[in-house]
Amino acid sequence: MQTKLHRWACENSNLRFDDLYNLVYDPAFLLVAWHRVRGNRGARSAGVDNQSAYEIEQRRGHEAFLGDLRE
Repeated sequence: MQTKLHRWACENSNLRFDDLYNLVYDPAFLLVAWHRVRGNRGARSAGVDNQSAYEIEQRRGHEAFLGDLRE
């Protein structure tokens, strides 16, 4: 999906992505994103929220984190 969105944005700079909210809100999409982030080498480094993926999994679990993110 990311590749398609990138291609469409490059082809038409005036294109609006009105339905991105529904895509990001999809639990399956968030889970795939989580696994990609968690698999990165920097998963133990804190992000802009001062939390690392590793800490989130240890303290809350990714299911609760993604649920809160959706809300």
